[in-house]
Amino acid sequence: MSFDYLICSHSEPLNVEEMSPFALRQEGIPVSPGQLLPNGATILAEQVIRTFPFRRDSIVLAVSNSARPFASWIRTIHTDIPEKNDDGSRTSWYLIRDVCESGKYTSDLESAIADFNQRSQKFSERVVG
Repeated sequence: MSFDYLICSHSEPLNVEEMSPFALRQEGIPVSPGQLLPNGATILAEQVIRTFPFRRDSIVLAVSNSARPFASWIRTIHTDIPEKNDDGSRTSWYLIRDVCESGKYTSDLESAIADFNQRSQKFSERVVG
């Protein structure tokens, strides 16, 4: 049985800007090759593009069980999502949201690696420039 970090509440948002990969893994957040993302894909590589106190943006290379199994996504982790009661009112707790979007899928690893490298370079240049 695996630990589901997405259903855990925290009394304060996690400051991911100050957290090492080890500290993120301690919280159950997958950031290392071989770990499963919430969408079921396995991380092959991840390039962190930028961090903010409660947000972490990266490009991730992963393999899934789809017809075109290799993918690169833009991944965003937010740790300041207010938990809500059934009636919609806020509690004093915070949840983590981990989203992979804008995926590019391919059936061969070489193309996926090339896309991952290109996207990593492109987004790094945008952040620096």
